[in-house]
Amino acid sequence: MYFLGTPHRGADLASLAKIFLLSSGHGTKTFLDDLVPGNHTINAINDDFKDACKDACLQVWSFYESVPTRFGLVDSFVVDKESAVLGFPGEHTQYINADHRHICKFDDRDSPNYKILQRALLTTVAEVEAETSIRRRGENMEELKLISSFLHVSQRPDALLWALNRKQQDGSCQWLTEDPTFQAWMDDAADGNVSPKIIWLNGRPGTGKSIAAGHVVKHLEERSLDCSFHFLSHNNKAGSTVSALLLSLASQMASSSSIIRREIISMIEDNVKLRHEDYGMIWSKLFADRILNIKTSKPQFWVIDAIDECCGDGMPEFVSLLLGLSSESFIRVFMTGRPDMRLERLISDNSTQISEIKAGKAGTLQDIEIFLRAKCPRTTDIDSFQAILDTALSKSNGIFLWAALTVARMEKAHNLEDMQAVLEETPSEMDAFYSRIITSLASLPPASYETTKCILKWTICSTKPLTIGELREAVKLDVGKTLVASAYQLESMVGNLILVDSDSRVHIMHETASAFLTKRRDNFWVNPLEAHSRLAEICLDILCGDEFAPPSGITRLGHTTKVNGTKTQLSSYASANFSYHLSQGSSVSDKPITLLVRFLRTNVLTWVEGIAMDGDLAVLGFAARQLSVYARRVARDQPDLGGKLADTVFAWVTDIRHIIAVFHPALVTSPQSIHFMIPHLCPSNSFTRACFAKSKRRLRVTGLLEDSWSDRLTTYLFPENAYAKSIASSDQFLAFGLDNGDIEIHHNSSSGKFDFIGRLKHGRGVRHLAFNQSSTLLASYSFPTLMLWEIRRLNNGISCSCLWTKGIDFSPSHVMFSPDGSSLTLADPEKTTIVVVRAADGQGEDPIILVNEVDRARMWASSSSVRVLLDPGQKLAAVAHRNASVALWDLEAVEFIGYFEKEGSEGVRISPETRDMVFNPVPKLNLLAISYGDGNLVVCDPWTLDQKGKYELGLGVLIDVLAATSDGRILAGGDGYGRIHLFLFESLTRIHQIERPYESLRIHSIAFATDNLRFVDSRGSYCNVWEPLVLLPGEALDEGSAEQYAVVQKPLEEIGGLKWSEDISTLIQTTDEAYVFAGRKDRRGLGIVEVYEVSAGISIAKLPLDGPYHDFRYLAWNDEKSLLLVVGYHCCTVAHISFSKTGAKLSATGILCLKEPGLRQAFISPDGSSLFVRTESAVKLIRIHNGKAIEEDTDVSQSSWVSHATDTSLMALEGGHVHLFDWATLQLLAPSGIPIHMPNDIVTTGKERWIACSGSDYLVLATAEPRSRVDYLISIDGSEITAEAEQIVPQTRDVASLEIQNVVGVFGSRLFFLNSTRWLCSISLEKLETADHYTRHFFIPATWHWGHDAVVRVISDTAVAYASGEELIILHGFLDFQERVAIEGVQGRSLRSVG
Repeated sequence: MYFLGTPHRGADLASLAKIFLLSSGHGTKTFLDDLVPGNHTINAINDDFKDACKDACLQVWSFYESVPTRFGLVDSFVVDKESAVLGFPGEHTQYINADHRHICKFDDRDSPNYKILQRALLTTVAEVEAETSIRRRGENMEELKLISSFLHVSQRPDALLWALNRKQQDGSCQWLTEDPTFQAWMDDAADGNVSPKIIWLNGRPGTGKSIAAGHVVKHLEERSLDCSFHFLSHNNKAGSTVSALLLSLASQMASSSSIIRREIISMIEDNVKLRHEDYGMIWSKLFADRILNIKTSKPQFWVIDAIDECCGDGMPEFVSLLLGLSSESFIRVFMTGRPDMRLERLISDNSTQISEIKAGKAGTLQDIEIFLRAKCPRTTDIDSFQAILDTALSKSNGIFLWAALTVARMEKAHNLEDMQAVLEETPSEMDAFYSRIITSLASLPPASYETTKCILKWTICSTKPLTIGELREAVKLDVGKTLVASAYQLESMVGNLILVDSDSRVHIMHETASAFLTKRRDNFWVNPLEAHSRLAEICLDILCGDEFAPPSGITRLGHTTKVNGTKTQLSSYASANFSYHLSQGSSVSDKPITLLVRFLRTNVLTWVEGIAMDGDLAVLGFAARQLSVYARRVARDQPDLGGKLADTVFAWVTDIRHIIAVFHPALVTSPQSIHFMIPHLCPSNSFTRACFAKSKRRLRVTGLLEDSWSDRLTTYLFPENAYAKSIASSDQFLAFGLDNGDIEIHHNSSSGKFDFIGRLKHGRGVRHLAFNQSSTLLASYSFPTLMLWEIRRLNNGISCSCLWTKGIDFSPSHVMFSPDGSSLTLADPEKTTIVVVRAADGQGEDPIILVNEVDRARMWASSSSVRVLLDPGQKLAAVAHRNASVALWDLEAVEFIGYFEKEGSEGVRISPETRDMVFNPVPKLNLLAISYGDGNLVVCDPWTLDQKGKYELGLGVLIDVLAATSDGRILAGGDGYGRIHLFLFESLTRIHQIERPYESLRIHSIAFATDNLRFVDSRGSYCNVWEPLVLLPGEALDEGSAEQYAVVQKPLEEIGGLKWSEDISTLIQTTDEAYVFAGRKDRRGLGIVEVYEVSAGISIAKLPLDGPYHDFRYLAWNDEKSLLLVVGYHCCTVAHISFSKTGAKLSATGILCLKEPGLRQAFISPDGSSLFVRTESAVKLIRIHNGKAIEEDTDVSQSSWVSHATDTSLMALEGGHVHLFDWATLQLLAPSGIPIHMPNDIVTTGKERWIACSGSDYLVLATAEPRSRVDYLISIDGSEITAEAEQIVPQTRDVASLEIQNVVGVFGSRLFFLNSTRWLCSISLEKLETADHYTRHFFIPATWHWGHDAVVRVISDTAVAYASGEELIILHGFLDFQERVAIEGVQGRSLRSVG
């Protein structure tokens, strides 16, 4: 009861009020007498009220005024505190900051007095409720005891809930309760709306579903929603039955709902009996008949964890009971469980009643991250802690159980290394977790057991997650079973040890599951060796099948006539991974060996074709390495069978390494070329040519350079007139610094792909290049500029940007990154110092001076050094002075170690010149290699200055360039004659020698690939990529085994150290196409003509020439009188050639030798009687038989002259006109010339050389910017050029998209050319302007290329002659391949001025 300003003991103002009333004539009021303090009436009321309060247990609140009330000029309390307070025991008293008039009047709800009264009322209500609750609790407890006894349920599972909630971290599981499906399930139920009554949280074992269930319980209870929960577990069989579950839920519902409690009490009162093990009776009598018939709008939420742990077959029965709930039921169910086929079928049939939420990896990983961040032991280093956290999160793979167990183990680790070790271990508790799963799998029927094991075998052993389709195919091929299971069913079949992602790819649930399942045990395990062998067999069965059968033939258009077999979903996987499974499988199983040999001898080229079509030839390189490993194991374990296999495999591996490197562009551009073209271009003794290039008269190659593959993988030509000055190699890129200021970036992949991918502009000749270890930074130097480039890999190439440019006032002898990439180190030989530049901003630090003060007085010590070299770890420096010993410095202490003097040069004043130096990259070996000007190569210890070895190469042979493999095993040296020597670094045992290719001499630099399997040299205008077998894995050498690689050095005269190049520079064929003449130099540097028989491709004669022929312009043939015309730069010769009837012999008779300074052109007349000559100043017509001039003219000497193909006239093309001249008299036939109608956007200089070939009517002019590819073709039909013609309208065509590198010539009505990717192509001249395609014929291997001006001649409609250095190669039948390639772009591109 509340009193506000009540005068329980009267009020002093009552007497004043009586006086006031009497004086005013109103009379007195009786109640005023009762309010006078001490009045017996008010005292009696107080006494009676005190007794009533005690009997009724009333709470009394008395509020009194604290502000006096104003009466005119007087302020006074109406009811003071003493009167307003009763003084009862337990009475609450509180003042109100107001006078008597306003004690119960408030301005608003925010008024402080209102708040005082409000709090008092709330307190009273709470106390009343508490008293009521206590009374009711007593009543409820009695009822709940009866219910507990009736249901045989002792208590609610609060302990389990507490344990789960304790594991949960703040912020976790939000993905679940924020899910729209969950929110609709919860909110709609509370609002009475219709929504799916059941939510199934479906997740793999160990993903934290129980914690999620505990979170749901807490989430519901925080919102004052009635929630009953139950946790099933394999550890509690009694509590994991359907009966126990139902009884537990009923007991909790009775506790939270008085209506349900009364209903169950009524059952007890009605003496209803329950069989507590019979869930059917429990559901029927307790739920269906009683609880579910209650009419209430308040929902009851059930949270059931691990429904899949329900004992026996109760789970589907229980879910079926839930599905039978009426749409008006107040029950809402949230349950968790693993994927289960039975439950999935129920869901698919009742999708409107059950909603599924998947415990997705993203949400689970988020929870695991929160858990790890809270529980992982902290380290002092934030970066280290984050690294530990990231590793743990990644390795968890969404398995919360693993994360919790690992964190618990990490809490016992007391240093970073131990924590990292814990992350690599498998918690022993995981084995028990997996054992429970495989125990259930081991009890499967035999057929199901076999299928389950097969699924796990493929999932564990496959190199990538298989799609469901691929897995179905694999199981069918492996055990003959046809899988029809869905993704969920697959997961359930194997105890959820696998998971199927959103892309339908199958994964093992966790890496620890793979480790567990591949451990040997008595019951269920996957034997890795047997499994990989079986997978290899199946992959090889596919590769040996009809799908990979080679084509039955090649049509004229290059299309195969093969009809493929049925394509399997597993074929792509088999192609990419058969070699891996062989390398991981058993080496004593015979079937894989038999299948592999069969595959390599039948279908392997179709496999290569398929890989090439995918565009990633790295698969071929990977297969080559894996098969090498497998073949060595088989040869070791099965000598009789393995030896033959090893021979076959190693022969194929050698082929594929070279095919990838040499034919990479051809394979990617035209994958089918592996069948018809590439085998014929391989060396004659190669495996591929022997197996797949059967001898055919029409399709063959004669005159090949090599019988077998050399150590050279490929060759790359730099742009014309550009030369390499520096080279750098990283694990991803090759960089070449050119003298024109460009930096070329190439791929440097293990697949043998060395394609050009980008060009940087440094500005001047690039002397030094260096990559950092991650290949993200490239430093380049050319005097006086140092530049740093950032390299970013993109999907379609790379992106490079210059980070900074810095001026350098010296020319360094060495540029390198520090080991951590934070700085650049430059060696200054002029000042004998080391300069360090920060990579971040290009700012320099104080230089390190490498001058020994004690020996500064020595004459050579104060002179500038020749070279300063740092070891890779930048702890040592070697300083080479002119004609002096090498000084060694300790860079860490900046202390002089001493001078190394090679044996025999101790104490001498002048030592042999130091040519080059290189440190062994392995610090613990402590080795430095030095090459000297006396031909000695020496290895020393840079710390002790002891000589460890010496090799003498011989008189006049000097090593100019040194390089070492990153493992410190091999030392490479390039000598002055272009040879490369390979040594064992530690002992200087020479193990291999690479002869110089053709005329190549000086090697500028050598760089090894990061895998040490190959190296690159630069030789001016081109580079070579070498891969000697001694560098390959398994070819490791030591002192004893190195003897088998003994190298015999050839004398200088045998290697051609002093001879002239004999490269072929020009070709011409006879009209009958039976012979080819090749112009070349002999060893003396004098010109000769060699004659080749076309069919056999062999040289049958060499024709010496009169006159000083050092270089040829061209050769020409006159069939009328069998005359050969040889045109040089200052003379020309006409010789009569006679062939024997068999063609085996010929004779040559010189008829005319004409010396003409400034000779430009020469032709023999069609009848063979006269010779036309054009020099810089005149044109002449000369009789061949006596050398006398018939006619001479000086007016048209600068024209481009051509012999007319269809009549007896000469044509001079100059200044946009064609002038016709009579062959016999050199008289002008068309005095004013015939104008050539050129498009306005084509500008020519008039000095271009028109291309014409005997037997063809067409003349062609190819225009281009200087040092660039052809961008426009102009063609004239010569038959239209007559004296009567008024004008000539040529055909013109933009051909920039064809990337024409070299114009080969005209044959018939087609123009032949080589494009930038080394394909010989042709385009029709008949309809040049409207042509929508050109034709690709065949590919020229990179190792055949020699210089930018390729010497190629189409000698017939089937044969092409190609000059590769000194060798002539004739390709027969390759023009039959005609692949149409669409021409990109439009015709009417405007031309820039040419010249």
